[in-house]
Amino acid sequence: WGLINAREGEGVLAETNFRRSLREDSSNSQSRNNYAAFLFSQNRLDDAYEQLEIVVGDTEYDQRSQAFENMGIAALTLSRMDDAESAFRRAMQLNPNQLRSALELGAININNNNIQQARIYWQNYLTLIQFYNLAHNARSLLIGARLEQAQENAVNVRQYGELLRANFPDSQEYQVYRQLID
Repeated sequence: WGLINAREGEGVLAETNFRRSLREDSSNSQSRNNYAAFLFSQNRLDDAYEQLEIVVGDTEYDQRSQAFENMGIAALTLSRMDDAESAFRRAMQLNPNQLRSALELGAININNNNIQQARIYWQNYLTLIQFYNLAHNARSLLIGARLEQAQENAVNVRQYGELLRANFPDSQEYQVYRQLID
């Protein structure tokens, strides 16, 4: 019911139902993961992170890699970069097909000036989007441009920039790209 209430915009009722569900079965990792997603949507990031820490501790939870990825996203949002990196690495260890984890690990490694490792994660990301027939988003194009700039490959930097301009001209990522090349 918590999920239904959340979709209907009934935040207080959703929280009541998530908490009741967890009181009845505190080991239900799926309910706890859903509750964490609800908390994240309510911008209660510390609470969401705390719930996800419990979820990832359940070694029998079949969506554990996704929970680690969600925990990494929460940690990124909280500017807890070491925690984010650890969570994304664990997600990739459990499931090498965690698309967002590959992308974020690429970005984290660029920020840490570990370009060789960033390139490995970036190649993994490119393989995954090709395999799943997905398009780049504004964030991935910016990360690609940053990686190419770090490798002093101006042609590829411009190619990513053109894709950003053509597909996401009003995005924050395109504005960051423009500052990047200035």
